[in-house]
Amino acid sequence: MKMKMPHVHGMAVLCLVAFVFVCSTSALFAAPARDQKLVAEVQRDMLEGGPLAPLAPRHRPAAAASADLDAIVHEFASKQGKRQGGGGGGVPSSLTPVVIVPSLIGSKLQAQLNGYRSQHWYCFTEWREWFTIWANWNEFIPPFANCWYEQFALHLDQQRSGRSFNTPGVDIRYVDYGGVDGVAYLDDDHSVGIWNSTIYLLEALGWEVGKNLRGAPYDWRFGPETFAAQDWPRLRALFEETYALNNNSKVAAVSLSMGGPYFLAFLNQQTQAWKDKYLHSFVSFDGAFGGSPSATSALISTSGWWSSKFADAEAMRALVQSWPAIIYGDDYVWVSTTNPPKNYTTADFAQMLADSTGYNASIVFRNLQANNWLQFAAPGVESHCFFGTGVPTPLRSTFATAAFDTPPVTVHGDGDGVVPEAGLRLLESWTGKQPQPIYSYPIPGLVHGGSVFNKQVLRMFLEILSSHP
Repeated sequence: MKMKMPHVHGMAVLCLVAFVFVCSTSALFAAPARDQKLVAEVQRDMLEGGPLAPLAPRHRPAAAASADLDAIVHEFASKQGKRQGGGGGGVPSSLTPVVIVPSLIGSKLQAQLNGYRSQHWYCFTEWREWFTIWANWNEFIPPFANCWYEQFALHLDQQRSGRSFNTPGVDIRYVDYGGVDGVAYLDDDHSVGIWNSTIYLLEALGWEVGKNLRGAPYDWRFGPETFAAQDWPRLRALFEETYALNNNSKVAAVSLSMGGPYFLAFLNQQTQAWKDKYLHSFVSFDGAFGGSPSATSALISTSGWWSSKFADAEAMRALVQSWPAIIYGDDYVWVSTTNPPKNYTTADFAQMLADSTGYNASIVFRNLQANNWLQFAAPGVESHCFFGTGVPTPLRSTFATAAFDTPPVTVHGDGDGVVPEAGLRLLESWTGKQPQPIYSYPIPGLVHGGSVFNKQVLRMFLEILSSHP
């Protein structure tokens, strides 16, 4: 006897289609139908764990308050007025142009779907309008987070270029190059600010967005080979354009976290003549020049770095592993195992990736080593480094087994909570080895990512911009 399939009325089919459409759409956009309490809970949870933690409101110093920023503006303007021979209340007679170089996760990214194939029936495969893929809190809500894991992953072309590429059918771009909309806030709701305080200060003192206040976002998932081919030519042109827009005035670069090694690697690719002509100074906030053991642990383990009850630990680890990982640092032990006993140093990082997951990130790392992308040279410009000290920071993780499948025992040391102090001080190693000066400003208790909100740092940054090397 044959079983008959239940008859589905046409209206029911339309309702099912409408349901799928609404669910899929809400995964991409903040649709009114979305439970806003759930969205807020996701946002709060993501900000309390992993790399977003320094951006959580409770970690921000008082400079996030506009009243404090206004006080800094008044104080600096008064100083400038006296320096110019007036009674105070002036602004610098000539404003040093500024280019902001954001951090890892610090550039807003948009996506477009053009024939993307998903393993999940509820994921859209076509969406021709650009939508925010980072950071969009709706993307992290299960089960639609599975769409995000697929769409935001990178893939390695082992047969031809050896470079990484986007998921087929997914186009991703950064936002407002040369402006600041792509770097000021992490999300479209402006609930998580990064460079907003710095931008507020500079605009209040006369800097103009698009003229002498520029942003240089980039797709931070990629590695230096892609940066060198796609991003750095555009960054070089941005400095040259900004120089010309401001009566041939040298341009200051200010970076945050990974933006430091990103910009230092860019400088290492430029001639000294070019740097002498176009660069006023390089200002590094919380520069991750020595890498981060927390990020290393995230590549091999499902515990740590980005812990969230809304994130699938295995899927998140696979996603992070797909981004070309750059581990900068000296030959110290980052990870070890007790059964069997083994130490992995920076030099063994590719082998550690192969041992832990077998993933082709180990191939990416070997390519970086072979092409000397992991070795820095002196910046060749006047440099200023702001960073925190005295904050317990992961230095080394020990796993019980070589499978890296248990929570590690972590040894802590000095740093800013994310980057060890040795890495934060890397630029100091070139003091006296280049004619341009290098200045360090260690600030006790300053957490990683906190420089952009710290009143002391912002005051000193304004003083640097008012100097004329």
